[in-house]
Amino acid sequence: MGVFVLSDAQGLVALTPSEFVREDDFQQLLEKYPALLSGNQADAGKSRRSLLIKREKSIPAEGGGSGRWSVNHLFVDQDGTPTLVEVKRQSDTRLRREVVGQMLDYAANAVVYWPVEQLRAEFEQSCAANGTNPEEEIRDRLALEGDAELLWQRVKTNRQAGRSASSKSAQGSVCSGSNPPSL
Repeated sequence: MGVFVLSDAQGLVALTPSEFVREDDFQQLLEKYPALLSGNQADAGKSRRSLLIKREKSIPAEGGGSGRWSVNHLFVDQDGTPTLVEVKRQSDTRLRREVVGQMLDYAANAVVYWPVEQLRAEFEQSCAANGTNPEEEIRDRLALEGDAELLWQRVKTNRQAGRSASSKSAQGSVCSGSNPPSL
């Protein structure tokens, strides 16, 4: 099944898939448009929403240790569930086997060794660097009602319960046409 854009001037325009030249191009799109991540519905008719905590988030292999690995993106959803995203170009053959093991290592260690206070501090530092208000980002991106503290409590509860982080390995490809839509 193809992807099409309805254009006033040209009618229905077929888009053709093409790969990103660099993984970073796709990473930048995910950072700006987290809705590109596929996922389950949070509730009937309510889509899962994601908030970027940090890009290139280090993951220790032991308590108090320095980062052994680095995941491309760390998001949390409105339920406080972390989502780890590793981006690979579609042509990268490691996508098939090696990356699966890599993501399992990331998820197993992230849930155990990431203190919630550290995640919150890093998110707040990112907001300060971007000139945004952390509480407004949480409310706007996750459509949370009430205090942003609710999100951090949910993240903490998930961690204490030992819930595994979701993990995704994104394949980078984009569709283009004679007049692709601008982002």
